Amino acid sequence: MILKMDNVGVLKDVNVSISGLSVITGKNSAGKTTVGKVLYSVMRANYNIEESFEQAKIEYLVSMIHKLSMCFYRFNLFAGFSMEIIKNDNNDFYLNYLKLFDSKFLNNLLGSGVKPTLDYILKLKEELQDIDFYAYSTNFTTNKRSDDFEKKRTKPDYFSSIKEEMIELCDKMLDSIQDENAFQNFIKDRTRAFMNYEFHNQIGPVRNRQSVSTVNICDNGSSVISFIVNSDEDYEFGIDSTFAFTGTKAIFIDNPFVIDQVFNQNNQTMFNNRNVIDDIDSLGTFGITSHDEYLIDLLRKRVTDNFFSNRELQLSQKSVITKINSIIPGEFQESGDGFFYIDKDAKLDVQNLATGSKMFSIIKLLMINGHLNKKTILVLDEPEAHLHPEWINKFAEIMVLLIKEIGIRILLTTHSPNLLIALEVYSKKYQIEDESHFYLSQIEENGWHANILCIDDNINEGYAHLSIPLIEMSINREEK
Repeated sequence: MILKMDNVGVLKDVNVSISGLSVITGKNSAGKTTVGKVLYSVMRANYNIEESFEQAKIEYLVSMIHKLSMCFYRFNLFAGFSMEIIKNDNNDFYLNYLKLFDSKFLNNLLGSGVKPTLDYILKLKEELQDIDFYAYSTNFTTNKRSDDFEKKRTKPDYFSSIKEEMIELCDKMLDSIQDENAFQNFIKDRTRAFMNYEFHNQIGPVRNRQSVSTVNICDNGSSVISFIVNSDEDYEFGIDSTFAFTGTKAIFIDNPFVIDQVFNQNNQTMFNNRNVIDDIDSLGTFGITSHDEYLIDLLRKRVTDNFFSNRELQLSQKSVITKINSIIPGEFQESGDGFFYIDKDAKLDVQNLATGSKMFSIIKLLMINGHLNKKTILVLDEPEAHLHPEWINKFAEIMVLLIKEIGIRILLTTHSPNLLIALEVYSKKYQIEDESHFYLSQIEENGWHANILCIDDNINEGYAHLSIPLIEMSINREEK
């Protein structure tokens, strides 16, 4: 898989391979994190897209059926129907509409799928078209009539307007759900929403805001998803109908402290709930969360799969788990008073773990919960920040083993020459160098553009870049 982008943030003309291990080093504000956020946003938006689309349709139908029931409630309120008269008269039309107020019926109907629900809506529409609401209300009213009811009775158009509104709601449901372009539009809107959320609606270049931004993901030589972001943040998409990454799970890790929130059931209140998708006209909500919130959810939930799939994954994880257990051998346990790390007789609240241990704990929990497999893309933003050099080496080996043994893909940014050399050494030791690519992000002389260069054939350029500040300080030290 190749990720291409141009005029995104400070980045110009980026071409990064996402095949096994992809490492980007470079100065601060040189666009390294931007690459990871774009990859995460697009993959996250399109993960299990078919299921999300079906769920969006159900959510849409629920909201529209609620509006339909409210229309009928107004009709019933002013018609003053007697339930006994209707039941004794065996009025199928009215009794059928009463089901709109029966939560058990609606749950069963929606649970049976979209098509049976649409069949029900179509039947209601056909019955509505054949009913004269004003005449109908005359036949089934009681003698108990309020003043408001009498006023409405003198205006037959009132009942006709309710009927027209109900038919219009039915038409909207049928047309929207059955729109042949709905799925492609859903992919576009969901991708746009995730991108806008991660980038706070600032996808375009830092300067020269009139420039057009482009993102293109290729697989097996063919463009799979591409889009252009115009200067007014308007998106134009080009998407292959055989979208290839619907089962690819992207996980973005840039904050080891998220593990502190695993036990906090109200963690959503701790994040800024930015509302960035008000302008999106879609079939339903997109379930957008920040990458931190998504990670917390994965750390809480274990994948439920069949025996053979679980067994296969456990066997592939064996050597990696062994390495991690050499650092944090204990288990994790949730109880009524917190989330704990248990090692022999020691019981430590996870919030009190050393920050470096938290990074290893996140990887371990993701593995235990079944979220790291051959369809996972792990995006790590400067994971070495809280690690001792010895643990940096161990972390590098674990990352390479995740690729070698399990088959995940990793995009990693770093400022550490220690981590860079460790990743190079272990990629050769475990024979994944053909799947390993190293990049250097360089800021242009103008100071507001950056390019990402592949340094596979000259990785020493990356080491030199990271070593210059240390050499400068060594010279200054000798001079004094």
